[in-house]
Amino acid sequence: HISITFGNLRYLKALDIANSDLSSTLSSSKSNFLSALANCSDLAFLSFERNPLISGYLPASIGNLSISLLYFNASSCYISSRIPEEIGNWNPNNKLRYLALNKNQLEGTLPLSLINCSELVLLDVANNNLSDTFPHWLGMLPKLQALILRSNRFHGFIQVSSTTFSFSRQQMVDLSHNDFTGLLPTEFFQNLKALKEEVGHEYDLLSYFVLLTIKGLELEFKIKVLIDLSDNGFHEEIPKAVGELRSLNLSSNCLTCSIPPSFGNLKALESLDLSFNKLSGRIPSELTNLTFLEVLRFSNNNLVGPIPSGKQFGTF
Repeated sequence: HISITFGNLRYLKALDIANSDLSSTLSSSKSNFLSALANCSDLAFLSFERNPLISGYLPASIGNLSISLLYFNASSCYISSRIPEEIGNWNPNNKLRYLALNKNQLEGTLPLSLINCSELVLLDVANNNLSDTFPHWLGMLPKLQALILRSNRFHGFIQVSSTTFSFSRQQMVDLSHNDFTGLLPTEFFQNLKALKEEVGHEYDLLSYFVLLTIKGLELEFKIKVLIDLSDNGFHEEIPKAVGELRSLNLSSNCLTCSIPPSFGNLKALESLDLSFNKLSGRIPSELTNLTFLEVLRFSNNNLVGPIPSGKQFGTF
């Protein structure tokens, strides 16, 4: 058991009860336990990952947590409720940077109150039952670098603002295994400034770990520069992605164009998956210039002609 007397530890900075089987001594454990932690004004790190303590629902008392909180992880906690609006309303000066609610059974939509989390760098709500159109308003978060909406029920066209700061810092975009349709959003790619520059001081990669399927394997790794839009209903042309992209997955869509020769300019690309589409034409010889390429998948398309040879293609 765990007691709400944790709330008496006013100078507590970190509480990590991940991967344990704790329960509270109180019948109304979830709400009271989180409310008690509101007294910990210096609390910066809070992880319930793979812990049934807050199973069932995410209580509104999450809005009482310290404004010093930087990291909140409640992934794999058997939560089956909506995400309460209070999650972004506890204080306009909150410092939350990492929010992980993945691998639960969350329902409904993403709360608009998240727009108040102006310091948010990573949002991971993968593997839930969220249903909504693309949350374009998240592009207003000036520091957001990783958006992971994988394996939910997001649907419809992706519409993003053309404003200067819309998704400009993104280094990871995972919208795979949803029900998005329509054209691939060219404006979205154009706004991804962090994908177009060498990753340096301004766009430092996060030290947080996330679980992704890349290069055919499910791996835990530090955030890299990648786009995964696989298993949706996008169709027609592929935008001309540019820059320091390391992984691009557009598999299992309805793309009907040819493979852009400009992909040969993605000098940092390590994994390219365009399988299970309706692509036509030849494989561009420019792709042999991708010296870091380790995974290449073009199966189940309508491509014709020989496979280019030489350079990196000679290693496959």
